Amino acid sequence: MSPHITPQNTIITFDIHGVLFKPDRKKIAHLAWRNKKAFLIGFYFLNPKFAYQVLSLKLKRAVPEEYFMRLTHHYPSLERYKKLAIDISNAQTPQPEIIDIAQKLKNLGYTLHLFSNIGNAIAKELSASYPKIFGLFDQIHVPSDANNYTGKRQPGGFALYQTECNPMQKKIILIDDNKQNMTRAAQANMIGIYFKNSQQLRSDLEQLKMIPIHPEGSSSAAYLKEQSK
Repeated sequence: MSPHITPQNTIITFDIHGVLFKPDRKKIAHLAWRNKKAFLIGFYFLNPKFAYQVLSLKLKRAVPEEYFMRLTHHYPSLERYKKLAIDISNAQTPQPEIIDIAQKLKNLGYTLHLFSNIGNAIAKELSASYPKIFGLFDQIHVPSDANNYTGKRQPGGFALYQTECNPMQKKIILIDDNKQNMTRAAQANMIGIYFKNSQQLRSDLEQLKMIPIHPEGSSSAAYLKEQSK
């Protein structure tokens, strides 16, 4: 193991959607088919005020959950679509190979964090569905009303994460599937690992001497089987 990266001085931070979980297109299609009337939400855009508010949120680089939370405040009739929006956001499938890597890092003594743009309400629903997966992580940082929905794309998003989740100023290794977040991570003095697939991630961690070069066989299938109980 590298003398510069140890479990004592380093936090490994995972993105959620796109890394630990991947979209389940069948689930999304099924939800959309069962809730066809939800497409009537498009008629709200005929209201110039509504369209302007959506544009303002877009220019603000709002995270997806903020759109719904802010708009339902002004348009209470949208409230009936909130559960569907959360369900579609969380129509995700766990990635066994990545969960297996996280488990190995945890077993080696690393502190694990989650840092995501998915929003507090969405994260709560997902964690309730997969408590053992989320139980691997020591801290979860997501946009919420409490932090004015400050996400990764917004100025101060990475600094806020560092302030709230890394008071000891340890090294942070961010595993994320967004290239722009690699730049933001570097600007925040983090080490970014651009995630493409499990093989690449394992190789990068091996090169950093954080996991054995010849790791033991994957236990993720058994882990997910236990998770589903």
